[in-house]
Amino acid sequence: MTLGRGEVLLAQAGVLALGEQLVAVMLGENGVRRSGGAKRLNDCLSEEQRVTLLKLSVVAPDVAGILQTYHSITVETVARGRALAARCDSEFPDAMLEATDAHLAREFGDAWVDLGSMPVAPSASAPGT
Repeated sequence: MTLGRGEVLLAQAGVLALGEQLVAVMLGENGVRRSGGAKRLNDCLSEEQRVTLLKLSVVAPDVAGILQTYHSITVETVARGRALAARCDSEFPDAMLEATDAHLAREFGDAWVDLGSMPVAPSASAPGT
């Protein structure tokens, strides 16, 4: 991860890209398939979705701020993505989320873990399942 190498500006760009993934999930929630650019996004999102995005959009230019924003966007994306996957009779990629969460916990230790639990569902490969 770029943040682990101290590349804060590049990490900020990564958080913005993650935010775009959240926008894509929100558009999916609304049954919108965008084929053009980023024009008229407000017309495609609900008021609740716009408020959520605004709450998540501020990234402080430091490790703690980037991790917090990354965590918050991920939690929101996962919650909405799981609901959308269920609505579309599809599977959510829990194994990928588990691997990402484990990687970030190894990379950033308490700085990541202290942000709170990720909405990770137990995988079929987890012990005891």
